[in-house]
Amino acid sequence: MKCIRSRIEKAIERGDIHCNIRCEYHPCHFKGQNCSFCYCPFYPCNDVDLGKFIVSGNEHVWDCSQCLFVHRNDVVAYSFSKFKELGITKAEDRRIHDVLSDAKKRFFRTGKTLVVLDATPYIWKSITAVAMCRILARKGYLVSPFKSQNMILNSRVTMDGDEISAIQYLQSRACCLKNITSDINPILLKPNDDHTSQVIVEGKSFGNYDIESYYNNFIPSHGMKVIKKSIELLKKKYDYIIVDSEIFLTKMDANKNVINMCIAEMIDANCIITVNAEFGDPLVYVTNIINLIPEKYRKMIKGFIISNIREKIDNIKLNIKLLESVTGIPIIGVVPYIKNNFFNGDPEYFKNIDTQGTGTWKIAVIRLPKMSNFTDLDPLMLEDVTIKYIKDGGDLDNADAIIIPDTENTLADLDWMKEMGIFEIIKKKAGIIPIIGICGGYQMMSTKLYNFDGVENRGPSEYDGLALFDMEVALNAEKIIKRDFGKIRIGCHGAIEGYESHTAKILKNNEASLFCLQAITGKRDEGSVKESLKIFGTHLHGIFEKPSFRQYFISTINKNADLNVASKDFSDVENDNIDKIADEFEGAIDINKLMNILNGEE
Repeated sequence: MKCIRSRIEKAIERGDIHCNIRCEYHPCHFKGQNCSFCYCPFYPCNDVDLGKFIVSGNEHVWDCSQCLFVHRNDVVAYSFSKFKELGITKAEDRRIHDVLSDAKKRFFRTGKTLVVLDATPYIWKSITAVAMCRILARKGYLVSPFKSQNMILNSRVTMDGDEISAIQYLQSRACCLKNITSDINPILLKPNDDHTSQVIVEGKSFGNYDIESYYNNFIPSHGMKVIKKSIELLKKKYDYIIVDSEIFLTKMDANKNVINMCIAEMIDANCIITVNAEFGDPLVYVTNIINLIPEKYRKMIKGFIISNIREKIDNIKLNIKLLESVTGIPIIGVVPYIKNNFFNGDPEYFKNIDTQGTGTWKIAVIRLPKMSNFTDLDPLMLEDVTIKYIKDGGDLDNADAIIIPDTENTLADLDWMKEMGIFEIIKKKAGIIPIIGICGGYQMMSTKLYNFDGVENRGPSEYDGLALFDMEVALNAEKIIKRDFGKIRIGCHGAIEGYESHTAKILKNNEASLFCLQAITGKRDEGSVKESLKIFGTHLHGIFEKPSFRQYFISTINKNADLNVASKDFSDVENDNIDKIADEFEGAIDINKLMNILNGEE
């Protein structure tokens, strides 16, 4: 503590430095943060709005790791002025806590919430939420996304090792946040089959539930509590919370409904409805939706945003006036068509496409029935490739490379590949074209897969894999969820970063490792490679996001590929695309009306 007190006293003497962009950890919380107090002078404040007690060892320790209050410019400026006025120079000065008390009275506010709903199919309300998050973040507000419950096979892992929906992870990036927590998506459902889902609560697996037990048992007893807790925590930390939700209504009891407009009612939030004009006449969609919404919910809708308009805005002004006249709700923005190459986080999107990209090299991705984490493939769109989603073995004839993606049910999809003839064709392609398996796809490449408890598939306990690696895998072990950093063991030995989310345990692996990862406990090997045969496998998601491995993989297809060509980190490209979408929205909507709706003034 003596060292920390010394640092605090140096900070008091130094004064307000605003952002310390030279710090290797900047920004450690959010873009634009005030870095003057790297160590909080008010610790431990014991204020339940700013932190909580946790058990560490046998002691209760004050944890304020998620507090952002001391990194706000107004709080820092006021604190320094009071320190100077009172002559406070020492960290032990008891008057410091009086300064915090005064600062909290002046600057602490409960965050406002806005629910973004959709009147049309596809994920456009999620993209609208991305735009809203970035617009507000660029204005200097602290903003967070939120989705009470998301059912999707596309997840990401936070730095704390919590699993959340990929689209909420993206929205948090739009907020320019670094300290992402599971509070932004407290419940994540990952379907195991047509009847049951794995329920992930606050980032950790909570068990498997069928529909009846989920809504009758889990939601009333635990689900509702964790949702309310998460939104309340977010409201204490942020100025605004942008809630991504569905508009559809059900006859479900209120104490079991944790999605759609029931959430807006629960958190007392205004709503806006987005309409994607690509799906037809916005006037038809909106009037039909409004007529279906009960009056008690209808009054919560404060505006519409019409998006993806391909014609001139002047041509639809009459329709806009008619829409406002019929509904009594204003149109706060008409957004022109936006080409979206990367933010296709909805599984429904992939049901309607067979091909992505128009590049030279044809990469065949096996379209597994239970395919998950398909955003692993998005960074490949930065290269000269065409991705073909394959459901028939004959479609592999012209492939330049094969990717076996992740799946939520490895054994069921392995059986499917055998039935479709894809299994044998992949084996014949081994050594001829590059083949890579990711997570569940990697497990399929082993010699044997063991299903001892029969949870994943109600069949035999032992399965034959593709035998591309001399490796044996046991499924349904303790779930591993964590972020990983390290280097590639082949090619340029460049940096790799990603995350793991699986329940497999490798019992035997006689292959060379693909990556060397750096863990807290030391270095460890991960993945498998037969470099001469161009066969790769890993449990790591996000392997194509850094340019090093992505370019190496392309070089195994194209021998003339220049590995020294500068290529962007996918996160930079993703950030640029967030800015472009936010620019389009900001230029097309009435910001004053939006802010009034956010602040409850409409």
